[in-house]
Amino acid sequence: MKTPYSTATQHSPADWPPVPGLFLTKLIKGGPWCAAAIRKDARGWWVEINGHAQAEPDPDPNTAKGLHKLWQWGRDCTQADYDHHLAVFQWAIKHAPDEAEANPSKAVDLKNLPPIF
Repeated sequence: MKTPYSTATQHSPADWPPVPGLFLTKLIKGGPWCAAAIRKDARGWWVEINGHAQAEPDPDPNTAKGLHKLWQWGRDCTQADYDHHLAVFQWAIKHAPDEAEANPSKAVDLKNLPPIF
């Protein structure tokens, strides 16, 4: 059974060109899952991570920043999963800026977490 958290790749390079959609991805090994999307409109292709565009739209999907990586390594997700991870990121930025979800480009270091008791 394949879940969004599985380690298997969902899309291969043979699946090119990509299809716009919603994904979960990690920006770094050991980091938290992030909401991501491949978008396409009349201006071109672009990638959004946690609701922020990573670059200007590019008419060629082969040169759009981050598109290959997200298409090959991102995990397909539902709208509900996407909305949940985006809401967690936005909440963490505002209320818990030191948490991993607020800093998705930093790996989670279990040694620095406070004790649970």
